[in-house]
Amino acid sequence: MRKAGKLKPGDKVKVRFDLVDPDKLELPEEMEAVLSQDDVGAKLWSKLTVGLQRSLVHYINSTKMWICGLNVPYT
Repeated sequence: MRKAGKLKPGDKVKVRFDLVDPDKLELPEEMEAVLSQDDVGAKLWSKLTVGLQRSLVHYINSTKMWICGLNVPYT
C-alpha cells in the first residue's frame, strides 16, 4: 500500500474504518443457493459463530477473485 500510495516512511496518513453490523452477513450468491438446497448444510452453517461464518465468506470471496484472475498483486 505504501508503494501504491507513493508514501515514504514518516509520511502522515489518514485512516478510516467503517464498522459493520456484527449481525449482518452477506453471503455469496452461490453459497445462498447451496444452503437453500441442503438442509443439513444449512443447519451446520447456522451453528457456526458469526465470526467464523464471516471468515469463511471472506475466504470464499477471495478464492473466487483468485480463480477469476482478479487477484492482481500490487507492485
